[in-house]
Amino acid sequence: MKRAQSSQESSVLQNESGTLEITRHTDRSSETAGILKKIVLENFLCHDRLEVKFNEKINFIIGKNGSGKSAVLTGIVVALGERASATCRGQSIKDFVKTGKSKAVVSVTLINKGKGSYKRNIFGDTITIERTINASTGSGGYKIFNEQRKLISDKRSDLNRILAQMNIQVDNPVCILNQETAKNFLHSNDAQQKYKLFERATQMDAMRNEYSVAEDEISRSKACMKEKLQSLEILNADKNKWKTKKEWYDAINEIHDKKTKLENEIFWAQVEVFEKKASEALQRKNHQQSEIEKARVKIQEHEQRLVELQEKFQNRRSDAVEKKKELQIAREEFSVVDNQLTEMKNRHGTFQNDLRQLGNEKQRLIKDKAELKAEIDKLNREYGDSEHAKRKERREAELHQLNEKLENLESSRKVSEHQVEQLKNALMQLRNETLAVRSELTRTHNSLENKKKTLAQLQKSDSNSCAVYGDWVPKLLQRIDRTSFRGSKPKGPIGSYIKLRDRSWAPVVEHYFGPRLSCFVCSNDEDAKLLQKIVHEEAPRNGQAPKILVSCTNGQVHDVREHKVHCSQELISKDIHCLMDMLIIEDNEVTNVLIDLNGIEQVLLIGNDRDACYLLSDSSRVPYNCKSAITKEGNTYHPDPNYRSYCGRVGNTARYLQASVEDAIRNLHEEIENLQRDEIRISQNLKNFSMQIQNNEGQLRNEESKLSSTRREISDGQRKKKTLELENVEGGSTDVLALEEDLVDVENKLERIDDDIQTKTESFEELKREMQKLRQIVNQHQATISSLMADSGPLQDSFRFMETQQKNIKETIEKLSASLASMQSKLDSFEADYEEARAKAESEAALAAQASSRAPVTKSLKNLNSELRQLEQQIVAQEKELGSRDHVFAEYRKRKADFERAFEEVTGVQSSLKKMMDMSKKRKDFIKGFRNSIESRTYHIFRALLRTRNFEGELSFDHNEKTLSLMVVPPGRDGSSQPTSKRGRDSGATDIRSLSGGERSFATVCFILSLWDATESPFRILDEFDVFMDHVNRSICMDLLVTEARENSGRQFVFLTPLGLEKQQLNNMDDLSIFRMDDPNRRE
Repeated sequence: MKRAQSSQESSVLQNESGTLEITRHTDRSSETAGILKKIVLENFLCHDRLEVKFNEKINFIIGKNGSGKSAVLTGIVVALGERASATCRGQSIKDFVKTGKSKAVVSVTLINKGKGSYKRNIFGDTITIERTINASTGSGGYKIFNEQRKLISDKRSDLNRILAQMNIQVDNPVCILNQETAKNFLHSNDAQQKYKLFERATQMDAMRNEYSVAEDEISRSKACMKEKLQSLEILNADKNKWKTKKEWYDAINEIHDKKTKLENEIFWAQVEVFEKKASEALQRKNHQQSEIEKARVKIQEHEQRLVELQEKFQNRRSDAVEKKKELQIAREEFSVVDNQLTEMKNRHGTFQNDLRQLGNEKQRLIKDKAELKAEIDKLNREYGDSEHAKRKERREAELHQLNEKLENLESSRKVSEHQVEQLKNALMQLRNETLAVRSELTRTHNSLENKKKTLAQLQKSDSNSCAVYGDWVPKLLQRIDRTSFRGSKPKGPIGSYIKLRDRSWAPVVEHYFGPRLSCFVCSNDEDAKLLQKIVHEEAPRNGQAPKILVSCTNGQVHDVREHKVHCSQELISKDIHCLMDMLIIEDNEVTNVLIDLNGIEQVLLIGNDRDACYLLSDSSRVPYNCKSAITKEGNTYHPDPNYRSYCGRVGNTARYLQASVEDAIRNLHEEIENLQRDEIRISQNLKNFSMQIQNNEGQLRNEESKLSSTRREISDGQRKKKTLELENVEGGSTDVLALEEDLVDVENKLERIDDDIQTKTESFEELKREMQKLRQIVNQHQATISSLMADSGPLQDSFRFMETQQKNIKETIEKLSASLASMQSKLDSFEADYEEARAKAESEAALAAQASSRAPVTKSLKNLNSELRQLEQQIVAQEKELGSRDHVFAEYRKRKADFERAFEEVTGVQSSLKKMMDMSKKRKDFIKGFRNSIESRTYHIFRALLRTRNFEGELSFDHNEKTLSLMVVPPGRDGSSQPTSKRGRDSGATDIRSLSGGERSFATVCFILSLWDATESPFRILDEFDVFMDHVNRSICMDLLVTEARENSGRQFVFLTPLGLEKQQLNNMDDLSIFRMDDPNRRE
């Protein structure tokens, strides 16, 4: 805050008569920021809404008591941030809200141009400060608007900056003199109160408080300085004690110098030992590197030879493939011809059997013909009775009918047997299908129960992703974490370390890896055995325990750049990827296991079978290093030249390779729903099959009953037929007509047999001719096959020889690679030994260099250590008397450093303390001079203002007692009988207690005007200053105030009075505004 000062230039002059006069020079053209422009009160005290616009110079607010004049002053004070107690109108800010209203709003607009303006580029020419008061809590807030009524800030700190910039002193009673303060001030004759008012108006109290704080700080600094000086004396005495011991040791430095020289030489001797070890390690490392290079050259030579053999093998293979195709074609043709020849041989045998049977049949028929003829002749001779012929005819007719019935029954029997056979076959098929459906239902039910059990386990797993491998796996992992292993902790399950860049491949990749996803990886065999024991203890008895793999690697992923299948951008755009690129594996050992066991760097993932067939069926299109490929359908393909494919079956979802347990639970829910639907469908199918079996069994029983009945009828007919035939035989006569018919039949059969024999004989001859031709063709094919096999024999031998060579070369390469890996491991060990030896040598050299520069080593390390021990024994004898030399020197250096640091600190503190004391003295002198200047100025201005009414008087200051007395002599009164003051002892001034009320008010107004001159503020406000003045004194004081206000350019004056103004006082007053308050409503 700015110190109290006058905005006017004034000077104190002495006239010719020796009287001191005041002369003031005012710059009327200047403008001052902070002048009140407008105030708006809403629901504040007695006002519903009141707006008062202020003149930039002089303002009178006139109104009767109770009209709300003082509410305007209170609103200004409250809006500018003061507390309720500072207004003397209430103890709480919420008391200012009008009764019955929920809140009050006070808004004050300040001019923001001229001297002291605040951020005019942001706020413009005016700043409006608005404060809201809540009736219930008294809380609210500030809003600060610019000239365009735009909200700029709502912070109290910004309001404080504005008031400080414009030098608005809201708490200064001289700048804002409220009604209560004015009443107390005018009636009070307390000199101490007036002195306090003077100090607050000129801010001397604030300067005195700041000076007291500085004096207290100086006192504390002096006390601290005294303690530091005492400590410094103690440190100096301690330093001198150790200095005496050091000086004694300086006299025997020769032994220590020799010891130091020996120690340095020992240091460098040790350095040479380590350098020798590093050199030997480097030689071993270089030799091992040379051996590795030789092994690599051998491997390259064998690999080159293997490539040449493979190329040669490939060329031979193409020839062999052609020969194989020719041999296959020849064998196929031979097989066709041989089958034809076999068929003809079968036909030849059939023809021979048929001709033999026909010959036998012919001989039998000839014999039967002769017998029939003889029998007919005999019957003709023996029987000639027609009655016998008639009986025979009746029996023949009955026998004929019986034969027809038996034929019909036989046909029915065959039909029934066929029907029964069909029903039995259908019933067997239905039973087989029912058994298959029941098995499927059992499998579906078991799978459903397993899924439900797995789901329950996952839901109890607390989102542990490893629970998908079994509910006991999280417990196993906790056991592994608690167990100490020789090597690194086992890794597993392997699937928990694997993520996929494209999750659509998860089912296929999971099917490809199979049970390996559940495996664990150990770094050595002992850890594998320990883990096997733990797994055996934790795994369920009826469950399948995971396999344990051992991988001994150095923690780095295998370098597979030379063997990895290459996928171009074109292939990637067709959804063709390398399996290794598709996987995100979190552990290097797991990556190495999958490379070693599954060759993931040489496996392709192909989106569909069509692309797989096209890409892998021709060796020219097969990507380099590709060994196999799998498609999203689960089919596996092997590339040309051994192109082949295997069908696979992949589910829709993956169990293990999922993002989280939540995904597994969601997929299990879907699978359970599908299985439940399948179970319902299969159960319905089983029910349908059962119904069909029941129907077929009923039909089978009916058909079997019908067949049994038919068979009984056939049996009865056959017995009856046999009886009739016996009756014919027993009749003792033979039907001549029947025999003649039989004879005709025999003759006809003989004719047919002769025709058949002739036809079959011709066909037989034709068949023999065709067989002869086929034998010739078969012989030709056999010769061709023999020739091709004879040609392929050497090729097969060559293949086997080259395969043996390739196998031997590969075994050699594997051995060399294994040896190379061993040699590389040794090289790594040698490298580590060398780096360790080199680092040790460098560190020892660095330590030795810190002690001394490199010294030549003339003796062995053993001799040097012996000499050093002798010197140390001499030094020990000395140190028994004074203590360790190093300890003495170290303690002396420490004590010296402590003393110097403390001395430097004390010196700095003394310098700072001296500056503080000088500054305090200067400040004290300044405050005294400033107070004297303000006192003198106020004194002379007060006397000058009193003389405007021919009063005499003075101000009496007593800074020791902190009192201020106003000594005034009205015109025409002798003040010689009154006590004198410090100033103007010959002036006859009297204390204002002897004055009348109007004279005392006039003197008080003069005192206030004199304080105004010493106070810097853009506006002054007086409330009811004239209520105790008579008409004459009020008129004089009013003229004095108006004159003072008009002469102060850049200052605003606001006077609140319940009394009216005389019209003559307003003449020629363009810079004066009067605001008249409405009369109070006494009925409220």
